[in-house]
Amino acid sequence: RLIVLVCWIICFKSDDISKLAEALSKAQGAMKDAKKDSKNPFFKSSYADLASVRSACRDELSANGLAVVQLPTMRDVKMVLEYVLMHASGEFIGSELEMTPVKADPQGIGSAITYARRYTLAGIAGVATEDDDGNAASTPDKKKVTVTERDIEIKPKSAAVNKDEGSKPTQE
Repeated sequence: RLIVLVCWIICFKSDDISKLAEALSKAQGAMKDAKKDSKNPFFKSSYADLASVRSACRDELSANGLAVVQLPTMRDVKMVLEYVLMHASGEFIGSELEMTPVKADPQGIGSAITYARRYTLAGIAGVATEDDDGNAASTPDKKKVTVTERDIEIKPKSAAVNKDEGSKPTQE
């Protein structure tokens, strides 16, 4: 089973993030890795679910005046998750991830939201997890899943980066 994600990624931040950076550095120094407490029957592997990732960072983020907000919405048939790391000083940094769910039914959309929340939370908080799903997918065997560059397309949201929505950003 090959899952293809087409994503838009944009980033935004406050003019100054020095207090946020200091607080995040302290929080990350105290964070533990997320526990692999869920099973993936498809790959017969374990992974850190959303609750485990949240547990790995919640207390340390809060103790350092940091909070993460994740706002899911739909645009056409795409699921969009805006996620923001905020500091008590008012400083913030965030991004937006746009994904096309494999199925546009409530189950498919819910799965895409949970998947996006788990990975964006781990990414923005700096929580380490072992991705057994990815390891299993890249292990050579009869059921190998291969994702090529043409299977994944990242489209820039900013007109300053690339005005042609259908093409990939150029590398400099």
